Amino acid sequence: MDKQTLSYAEWRKSAENGSRQAAPSQVFKLVTPDVQVMDDRCIKFTVTTGNPDRERDVVMSSGVDLGPFMKSPVITWAHDYKALPIGRAVSVEMLPNSIQMVIQFATADLNPMADQVFRMVLAGYLRATSIGFRPLEWSYNEERRGVDFQKVELLEVACVPI
Repeated sequence: MDKQTLSYAEWRKSAENGSRQAAPSQVFKLVTPDVQVMDDRCIKFTVTTGNPDRERDVVMSSGVDLGPFMKSPVITWAHDYKALPIGRAVSVEMLPNSIQMVIQFATADLNPMADQVFRMVLAGYLRATSIGFRPLEWSYNEERRGVDFQKVELLEVACVPI
């Protein structure tokens, strides 16, 4: 099966079995940390950590290439590439075990959905983000039974409901 038709679940299973088959062109990983409200419609999110996720996978923040993302640092709603962005990253901080971003949400006159998402974050109904990335280097961690993504190319960041 080639990488265009290989689902993430199928690829992950092949990695578990020791295959070095090419990874899918994009993978999504979720993090649900506390958020910090700032000013000027800005909220600071931790968008990824070095902690295992639900699938026991880890994205090592030290191996995240921000270059492609920083060319157009827009934030989407739930990875919807057809919709207008809901915000933009105005700052990015690389920490030893995480990446934090200050996201500025678009105003209601620019994008009513962005304003709704912003107000839902403020009210505590939304707090999760998810990164979309292209895997570059990875290995399967037998002990944890998950994939360790040592190098990835960050493609996008989304606010997500789950």
